Amino acid sequence: IIYFDRFGNAITNISMDDLVENEPKNLPVVIFGPDEIGHIVSTFSDAANGSAVAYFGSSGYLEMAIFNGNFRLKFSARPGDRVVVDYAKK
Repeated sequence: IIYFDRFGNAITNISMDDLVENEPKNLPVVIFGPDEIGHIVSTFSDAANGSAVAYFGSSGYLEMAIFNGNFRLKFSARPGDRVVVDYAKK
């Protein structure tokens, strides 16, 4: 995690290009600490109210958020925390 925006969304240094280069046949899953955030969704609003979501923001970098919430507070996240993108089996 590089920083948080004013809503508490976590912005990472993982770009869409970083993942496209791998061209996996399986869907990437975002993991933060012991928590699986889930698959990367197209838009922030694809998440259920209060649930965690991972998506590529307008800057082109992977972001994690809580729909109608604050990711930083819910997960006690800090800049420098590690985010893992793993490839789930279909």
